[in-house]
Amino acid sequence: MLNDVEDAVIKVLRENLEGIPKENINVKRPDFKKDSLPSISFENVEFKTEDLGMGASSGEKKEGAHDKFSGDNKTEKFNLSKIPLKPLEIVEHPLGTERREVDDYTVDYEKAIIKFRIPPVRGKDNISVKYFVDKSVGETKGFKFNLKYNLCIWAKDEGERDRITMDVLKTLLMVTDELNDQGIVLRTLGGANIGDEKIPEGVFGKNIECDIESEVYVEVPYERIRKIEVKKEIK
Repeated sequence: MLNDVEDAVIKVLRENLEGIPKENINVKRPDFKKDSLPSISFENVEFKTEDLGMGASSGEKKEGAHDKFSGDNKTEKFNLSKIPLKPLEIVEHPLGTERREVDDYTVDYEKAIIKFRIPPVRGKDNISVKYFVDKSVGETKGFKFNLKYNLCIWAKDEGERDRITMDVLKTLLMVTDELNDQGIVLRTLGGANIGDEKIPEGVFGKNIECDIESEVYVEVPYERIRKIEVKKEIK
């Protein structure tokens, strides 16, 4: 989650800011002894999460499957690779000739077996079976992330630092919709000059405090009930 947010913000900064080498915009603070300036570091300070609980049913989903078999004039039964949904989408043998369920073949949907009434003729991959596979109905579980970042601008003089700071603020305003489309809500809370004894003389920094909200969801599937048996009690 953090990587997704950081990648998105760094990407828009690299694409829209001029006068700063793209490789100088990163999540880590530069090495002032080795790295060139100006540069920007997007540093995570803390994050909090809020459980959004379980969401509504995500509904039944289907994904396609395609199996191919080779006939030998003898074999009638073929095992499908997955449990199919009723009915099969299309069965061809030979390829290009569609076969009909009941008339030409039967299907044991619980065991995933297709049985042809007449053994398919000999040929390599001359039987095609396309069908849908159930992806269990489930619910979604979500978290809201509240992230705190320091967006730090580093330069060799105060004028350059302040100019880049304004360019960064303008860029963040411009890309608001782009970030929102990715589920990232970024707000700037303020800023201040960076005074740190670890910063060498001749390096000037300014920090923009950023608050970011985003949400992440995972699907929690229900186990599909394949068969229900009712036993009658004998007295």
